[in-house]
Amino acid sequence: MILHFNAIKKHLLSLLLLTNIEPNPLNLKD
Repeated sequence: MILHFNAIKKHLLSLLLLTNIEPNPLNLKD
C-alpha cells in the first residue's frame, strides 16, 4: 500500500510539474 501511495504521489507531482510548465487547457477554459 505504501509503495502504491508513493507511486500515486509521484504521478501527481509530475502532473503538477507539467501544468506548471504548460498551462492546462481546462484552466484556460475556466
